[in-house]
Amino acid sequence: MRRALPYGAAAIVAVILPLALSNQPYWLDMLSLLGFWAALAGSWNLLAGYTGQISLGHAAFSGIGAYSVAIVVTRETANAVTGMVLGVLIAAVIAAIVGVLTLRLRGAYFAIATIAFAQVAAIAALHWKAMTN
Repeated sequence: MRRALPYGAAAIVAVILPLALSNQPYWLDMLSLLGFWAALAGSWNLLAGYTGQISLGHAAFSGIGAYSVAIVVTRETANAVTGMVLGVLIAAVIAAIVGVLTLRLRGAYFAIATIAFAQVAAIAALHWKAMTN
């Protein structure tokens, strides 16, 4: 119970702070970036810290999530929350597929496979004009 108290307090602050900063776009943007980079750091810690694998494809997964949100919100006229949920789901499904294919690799081979996926995703985003505009 004592260990859960700081997490509960952080969750309450995470819910209340954006509401308090709703009329201050600069601080709201900084708070959003803080949450994004914290999530990215947590995922890096999970993969590199606990398994020892070096992934160079994190940018691809965050880009896939961001593109998914933008496409869902602009083309399907969905609200931002629905877009974020779908963006997370789409990025997670693609990450699971890539993970099934690459997590058996070790060392430099895993790093090369993940950077190759990131490059394929970047090229697809650049040249797939019908999807990404």
